[in-house]
Order: sequence, then structure tokens, then C-alpha cells
Amino acid sequence: MLLVDLATGCYAHACGRFPNNLELMMGLFNCYVREYSFMKQQQPIKMYKLAGEERFLLWAVCSIKLQVLCDRSGEKLLLLPEGLLKLIASHITVSRLNPLTVCAGANCIQF
Repeated sequence: MLLVDLATGCYAHACGRFPNNLELMMGLFNCYVREYSFMKQQQPIKMYKLAGEERFLLWAVCSIKLQVLCDRSGEKLLLLPEGLLKLIASHITVSRLNPLTVCAGANCIQF
């Protein structure tokens, strides 16, 4: 068993025991990112509901977009990040926007 697998298992167990612990959820999310497990990266929306921080919505958008690009998932899945981006856009001003580039393997997305 690889250390990454062990870390993922530990974080998954800890999140099951302490489901509202933001730090543990971020650790589990980062484990799934390292494993390219886009389907399992569901924590950011729950993290947003707990903390109310927009960065978690952006994490969710990136995860879903990468899932569509890398796993060749259906285009209908893109409706969720579109809605999340509209939610974010309704709360921020243009002066706060900075370009963001996220890469997974050969696939890169610029927001």
C-alpha cells in the first residue's frame, strides 16, 4: 500500500467520524486531487456550506471541469459548475478577479 493510499484512507475515516471538520475535509480533498480521483472530489460544496468561502466553490468548479476533460464524462455535468460560477459572479466585483490556470496531466483550464 502506498503512503498516498494510506493518507486517503485515514482522511476518509476521520471525515466519517468528524463530518463537519473543515480541515479534515480539505485534507481528504487534497488526497483525491493527488490521486486524480475527480469523481470523489465532492467535499468543496459541503465546505462552502460550512465556511461560506467562495474558494470552495471554485474548487468544485475546477474538479467538475477536470472530470469532464479527463474522464470524458457527459457534457451535462457542466451545468453544475456553470451555476456555481453564476453564484460566485453574483457576489464578487470584477476588480477581485484574477486569472486562474489549473492543470491535470496534459489538460489545462484557464478561468
